[in-house]
Amino acid sequence: MKKLHPASACPLYEIQVEGLIDPRWADWFSGMTICAEGGVTTLTGPLVDQAALRGILGKIWDLNLGVVSVKPIETGTPDSWQKRKVGADTPLLIVPLQDRHLEDAAALVGARYRVLRRQIPLLPPRYEDVATLLPMLGDLPGQAPGVVALQGDRLVGLLTGFVIPDFLGKRSMYSPEWANGAEPSESRRIYEEMYARLAAEWVADGCFSHVVSLLGHDREGIAGWQWLGFGLAAIDGLRRVEPTKVPGAEVQIRRAGTGDIAEVASLGEALNQHMAASPVFWMHEREDYARWLQEPQNALWLAYDGGQVVGCIGLEPGHQGGCQIVQDEKTMSIMSAFTLPQHRGKGIATALLNRALEWARAEGYERCAADWEPMNVPAARFWPRHFELVCYSLIRCIDERIGLRQETRR
Repeated sequence: MKKLHPASACPLYEIQVEGLIDPRWADWFSGMTICAEGGVTTLTGPLVDQAALRGILGKIWDLNLGVVSVKPIETGTPDSWQKRKVGADTPLLIVPLQDRHLEDAAALVGARYRVLRRQIPLLPPRYEDVATLLPMLGDLPGQAPGVVALQGDRLVGLLTGFVIPDFLGKRSMYSPEWANGAEPSESRRIYEEMYARLAAEWVADGCFSHVVSLLGHDREGIAGWQWLGFGLAAIDGLRRVEPTKVPGAEVQIRRAGTGDIAEVASLGEALNQHMAASPVFWMHEREDYARWLQEPQNALWLAYDGGQVVGCIGLEPGHQGGCQIVQDEKTMSIMSAFTLPQHRGKGIATALLNRALEWARAEGYERCAADWEPMNVPAARFWPRHFELVCYSLIRCIDERIGLRQETRR
C-alpha cells in the first residue's frame, strides 16, 4: 500500500540534476527551490507523496536532463519549508562586511563564477578557486563600506568595492564582479536589500556615481540593479583566438611600428572624437601611442584601402584591462579598434579582427577579450556578433545636491 502523508507533514526532497535549470522555472516544479552550481542543479522542497515525486522526475526527463540523486531530507510542513527558503517572506540580515565573512564570501563568488564558466568554458578557471578570490576580497574591508546578507548562519549575499577618485568626472564607488554576489534563487531581492543598506554610506563618502559589474548569467540580479536605477555602461566579451566565420574585406593589413605614429595618432584622435560625440558622450584620455608601440607584447594593425589608412585594431596582454574574470596570462585584450565612418560596412573591421586573432594564436594565447560601451552604436552592433558576453557593468549617477542636503541636516 502506498504510504500517504497528511498535508500537515510533507517529506522534503533534494533532487540533483545534471545540467542547468533556470530558477524562474520554480513554479513549474511545484515551487521547489532551484539552485544551479557547477553544472549541477539542486531542487529542494516538499512533495506530498510518491506521485508528486514521479511528476517532478517526469518533468526533468522531459527536459532531457539526467537525475544524479534523489533523497528525502526530513518531514515537515509546507509552511515550515517556506520559512527556510530565500524568498519574499524570508528575513535577511544585512550586516557590515567583516574579516570573518571573507571566506564564505569568496566561496559565494567562486560558486557563481563556476556556473558561468560551465556555460562559457573558455573563461579562465582560477577564479573558481577560493584561494584566488580570498586575497582579492581581503584588501577591500578597509577601503570602503561593504555588507553581507545572512540567512540564519548562511551567507547568501555580498556587496563591497572600492573608491575611484575620478570616474567620468566624479568620485565613484565601484563594485567589480568579484566583489559582489547573491544566491541565485533570489538574487534580485538580496541585491536590492544590500544596496538599500549600503547606498547611503557610499553617498556619505562623497561617491555620487555607483558602478557595479555583474556576471553575465545572472539575469535576475541584473534586472534588480536596473530597477534600482542603474543603466548599462559597458559590456565585456570573450572568444577563442581563431578567425571568425566571416572572411572580412580584401584590404591591405600590416602591423604598425614606431614609424607609423602619425597615422596611428590620427586614427586615435578620430576614435576619441567619435566617443565624445552623440550618442556616446564618453571622454577618453589620449593614448601615448609612441610609448605603447615600444612595448614588445603590444601589437597594432593598420588597414589600407586604395593606399589610404582606414582602420586599426590594437591588442595588449589581457592582465591589464577589462573585467577581472577575463584577465589571465593566456588572454589577449583588444584595447582599441576603429574604422573611419565612410569605410564602415565593408568588412574592414572583421578583416582586422581576423588578422589580430591569427597573430594572438601564433603567440600562444588562448582567448581574446573585448569591452565596449552599449551607447557606442557601431561597436554594440559589431562585437556581440563575434564575442560571448560574460560581464555587464551598470552605473547610477546621483544628484550631488543630495549631499548638500544631508550636510545641512547635520
